[in-house]
Amino acid sequence: MKLFLILIITFHGFLLVTLVSIGQLIADKKSIKNWLFLGLFFVFGLFQIHYILFEIGLLNKYKIVNVFPITAFYLIGPLVYFITKHSLNKHYKINIYNLLHFLPLIIASTISILIIFYSKFQNLLLLSGYFYNM
Repeated sequence: MKLFLILIITFHGFLLVTLVSIGQLIADKKSIKNWLFLGLFFVFGLFQIHYILFEIGLLNKYKIVNVFPITAFYLIGPLVYFITKHSLNKHYKINIYNLLHFLPLIIASTISILIIFYSKFQNLLLLSGYFYNM
């Protein structure tokens, strides 16, 4: 019963994050800040999806989902940085040079995908002990 209640709360959190993100975009589609907040809420949604699939035992079935926490870790930093830069300077524009902040994300995601699909550790739940105290 306790697990079911936690899953319901987590799923509602995911739905709330989705609705807030969509509401931000409906309010002002052209605002860079709203798109950055959408990305940040999307990151929180990745954590929640991973937790739900872990608790119901489907992480081994959908191996690509194990990349979500690693991707989310590396997305939080650049998104918060760009939100802060945009909040301090309303005319701040993201250019090609600033996209280098996402380079660690690309490297970490590529390495984790290679580990999940092409190594002898294919059945390993990446970082599950870190997240869920196993």
